[in-house]
Amino acid sequence: AAEVCSQVVGQILAPISVHVTTLAGNTVWGPEEIEGSMLVADLQRRVAEAMGQSSFAVQLVYETKILDPSRTAVEEGLKEEVHITAIVSREREEIADALFAHTRGHIWVPDGAFVLAPFSREHVAFYETQVIRLYDEWVTSWDRRRVKAGRPAGTQGRDDPGSDSEYEDVERSQWMPREEVLECHRVAAPRIFLDDGSGERALILPRDLERWALENSAPTYSETEAADRRLNAGAVLVALVATERERGIRREERCLRMGEEGELVGEACVTEHGLVLREPRLPSEMLHRVDSEGLLGDRPSSLRNKAFAGIVLRTGQQSLEMVQLGRAKWWRIGKFLLGLLSLFLATSLGRRTRLAHRFLRALRSQQPRVAAVAA
Repeated sequence: AAEVCSQVVGQILAPISVHVTTLAGNTVWGPEEIEGSMLVADLQRRVAEAMGQSSFAVQLVYETKILDPSRTAVEEGLKEEVHITAIVSREREEIADALFAHTRGHIWVPDGAFVLAPFSREHVAFYETQVIRLYDEWVTSWDRRRVKAGRPAGTQGRDDPGSDSEYEDVERSQWMPREEVLECHRVAAPRIFLDDGSGERALILPRDLERWALENSAPTYSETEAADRRLNAGAVLVALVATERERGIRREERCLRMGEEGELVGEACVTEHGLVLREPRLPSEMLHRVDSEGLLGDRPSSLRNKAFAGIVLRTGQQSLEMVQLGRAKWWRIGKFLLGLLSLFLATSLGRRTRLAHRFLRALRSQQPRVAAVAA
């Protein structure tokens, strides 16, 4: 046992000479010596840095086996002198689409890809403008009003049949404020990114980018132009017969500004567009988080119901974590109230059932007495 233990310790402490090349045979790292206790993830990170690639884009192959980043060099069978092949996936989706990322950063749009908001004249990532007509409408309604209260039967004697209440319909007319959207325009930059300061900007790809940008936009402009109410003979005649009168026009604008802080969670993958954060396209159990050792390997993720979520953090805006906690709190409150309602209904039904049973027992007990009296 002592000899076996010493051999294992010797293998762990013994240096391993590693030479990494590409499939074409070009050297990208080494030969260099590493310890047998080094994680493959650390070796993979060094090779990726030497190649100018992300560590998740590089796979290390020894003989015919892809090395597991969560295991040590000795555990993967590396010893003495080894030749390893580094493979960089061109599409890289088979590696990176298994990530579920949570990040915070700032909204960023490439130069020349931003849009110009027409009212505020700002360069933004998204804007929506509306031209709204403001007017009053002459509305006529009818209210039913009681003019005489009814009299219950028997109020004035045993033979009094009583009387019904009397009602009348009253016409009511008044001017009611109305609004009508005359024009609505929405324009989003073709590509909107989140810059977390790491040097790798992530393209934001929710299910509907325009709708997401609209939900996270904020009012940036509002102006009301009053209608011209100068009186003349023609205007007076029209006012006498018209059922609408103009109050003016309101112009509104909402924008998603560049540089605003955002928080996103979603499937992170590398495509032909670069790094993207998008709506998950894989089952939740196949979307792994990244730990300090790299990917979780073949272990299924314990997180369920993963979905894309993103908000722009402004003054008074809650983070995604607080929003989720708030939703969970209201779900628990709703569940508690539903339980109370179910308990109340069950108690009420049980009370009525017991009263019905008592009534039936009393009725059955009276039947022999009625029969005896009849006899």
